Amino acid sequence: MRPSGDTDLPDETPSPNRERERELSILAALDDILAGRETGASVGADADMLAARVAPNDLRLLLAIRALAAEHRAAAPEPASTPPARIGRFTVGAEIGRGGFAVVYAATDPTTGRRVAIKLLRPESLLSAAKRRRFEREAGLCARLEHPAIVPLIEVGIERDQPFIISELCEGGSLAGWLERHPGPLPGGMAAGIVARLAGAVDHAHRRSILHRDITPANVFLVPATPHPPLLVEGDAAGGGWGVKLGDFGLGKLVQAEAAADQELLSDFTRPGTLLGSPEWMAPEQVDSAIGPVGPATDIHALGLVLDRLLTGRSRHAGERPSEAFRRLRNPLPVTTVDDPPGIAADLLAIRRQCLARRPEDRPASAAALAARLDAVAAP
Repeated sequence: MRPSGDTDLPDETPSPNRERERELSILAALDDILAGRETGASVGADADMLAARVAPNDLRLLLAIRALAAEHRAAAPEPASTPPARIGRFTVGAEIGRGGFAVVYAATDPTTGRRVAIKLLRPESLLSAAKRRRFEREAGLCARLEHPAIVPLIEVGIERDQPFIISELCEGGSLAGWLERHPGPLPGGMAAGIVARLAGAVDHAHRRSILHRDITPANVFLVPATPHPPLLVEGDAAGGGWGVKLGDFGLGKLVQAEAAADQELLSDFTRPGTLLGSPEWMAPEQVDSAIGPVGPATDIHALGLVLDRLLTGRSRHAGERPSEAFRRLRNPLPVTTVDDPPGIAADLLAIRRQCLARRPEDRPASAAALAARLDAVAAP
């Protein structure tokens, strides 16, 4: 007679070692997704599902390690990658910028001599169908926009299975780079004029049902101001300064389809709850949907943060760790007159406070209304 429980069937009770191996394999798959690798066992896996199957302490450790790695990467930027010699008819030059899944190079059209910017997916991003579709959607959104303060799209295509976007080359680089060299603060009228110009661009996008969702100084680009008076004065620039254009609609979204072909542009290619944008420049509703919907007021909040940066000479939330940023966004401190920088017109300070209101409904009613108010302040 066999002891109780002894059978010819295999013992399906996981041993502690086997259970730990299973948890570690799940953690490895989750790490692949967070790193954007999505290969092997992690392909098609759902990050939320995997996170629910690991011990909370293990998950916190993984997230802490990834946060430290991100800080290390920020402190030691990646070396510039080697570009292809040509894309289509364009001769590719030096790398001039990179983001989470794309790289931007200067390039030249040999038939006209025109210099352009060419945006390519990073090699590891080519393996992700979602990132390819997001890249293609950016081109679809940009093709709908034609405004003097939006970086214009020139051409899109695919070369040797590499999708590309070609746009105007903004010779002055980004506003973020300029502010690193000239921390400020800027005079109130100059700051108001810059943000008024950007608000006009945002209004144009909103009228075409497009949200930007990632307006930061890094996505504002400088172009020669001639023949117009410069918005950003700099003696070394042609014409004595720069104009500004809004670019990088990589996190943009169409919020209302006008035709059946528009349905693809409505998609986010992200799971519910995914956080999009740069935490330092986010609005509260981008972290907590209970505060309100992500919509036109979200872009207005970002314009308020850019205005605040120009008026104060510092980024309002610079140096925050991601966890600090998310706590602040869920429970932001009200912007009061105590925070007002000195020497700025009362009307401009009131605009700044309203743009930074916690609730979307308390911000300016539209980007057009914001532009009009800023133009009035900026007028000599």
